[in-house]
Amino acid sequence: MSKPMRAIIEAALGVAILVGCATTPPPGRPASLGEARAPAWSLEMADNQLIIAVSPTRRTMQLAGSYGTVIGASISAVANDRYKQRLYGALGEGYDLVPVITQRLSERLDAAIDAPLERVDPMTSTAGYHTRRDARTARCEGLAKQGFDSVLDLKAKCGVFGPEGTLVVTLGGDLRLLPEDIQLWANHIFVADTPVLASDKLTDPTKNLTPDFSMRLKADKDAISQWTRDDGATLRQAIEDGVDAAVSAVLCDLGLAQEAVGEYRLGRLAIASKEFKKADNHLRKAHELDPECPRIRNAMAVNAAYDGRVDEAIRKAKAITESNPDFAPPWFNLAWWHAIDREDLDAAKSFYERALKLGLGRNDKLDKKLGLGE
Repeated sequence: MSKPMRAIIEAALGVAILVGCATTPPPGRPASLGEARAPAWSLEMADNQLIIAVSPTRRTMQLAGSYGTVIGASISAVANDRYKQRLYGALGEGYDLVPVITQRLSERLDAAIDAPLERVDPMTSTAGYHTRRDARTARCEGLAKQGFDSVLDLKAKCGVFGPEGTLVVTLGGDLRLLPEDIQLWANHIFVADTPVLASDKLTDPTKNLTPDFSMRLKADKDAISQWTRDDGATLRQAIEDGVDAAVSAVLCDLGLAQEAVGEYRLGRLAIASKEFKKADNHLRKAHELDPECPRIRNAMAVNAAYDGRVDEAIRKAKAITESNPDFAPPWFNLAWWHAIDREDLDAAKSFYERALKLGLGRNDKLDKKLGLGE
């Protein structure tokens, strides 16, 4: 995923993609959700529906100055509303995103924790308090009086973003000890079904990123139709898969599960934050749980290259092309490493052509390096 694309999604979702910290609890107090005796949990949903931010008009017209920004924002709002109507028309009348996420979270949490787990209302308002921290402290004290010793507050968002219509699910929040209001865990999981490529621009996803000022006047023609052409079946499945992956990653990060999909997603987030050793740890766990998965093996190869182990990355990628010849990402990655790192343009061109035939999009830098064009 490109840096501008990540910025678009972060801005629309209002979250940093990866955040993590924890404080050591007092002796004798639970240090994790698994140790809690009377835990509570909450879920807050953004708008209780899909977020649609596909139209690039607003960003494009920012180049025209403040007046263009206002006009562009209006055009984007109208276009995105039309896209939302098309998507919900395909999903069917009455489709509700909230139960999809709530049910999966509830079932997985109940299965992972021995202690009885009760759902409580999220903190959605700070009315009557000077600061959000004051409101949170009062809530923690109130929950403790009800008998809870910890609370896991989660916030979920789901939407279709960018000119390519990328489906994104985020799930994050924190775990707090009650009544002390000590943070035991915090993270934001980001799931987008995009390939791991050697050309990805890495940046700390907790930082504010550069806005997208690309001169794209409209979304790709398949940005919405890819989700509506089969009466929404593909979109419904993609939403469920994205939610399952995000929930799995949260459970793995909380120490409540060991699952390939969750470790894979945590590994991808670590790569994005340039924490290559941490990424390697997560991806090795994922590989042990699902040794044949080409996506996991490809991510391991890309992470090795980012960590300066390009020869190892090439060996790993070639092994994937032998076992999974129709899986496009490693062919592209081999092209990138041979062109950029090895200056072997003939080999790079061969790998690149194979990736393109398998449906991967063109890359401007690689096209220029290899003297190619559309």
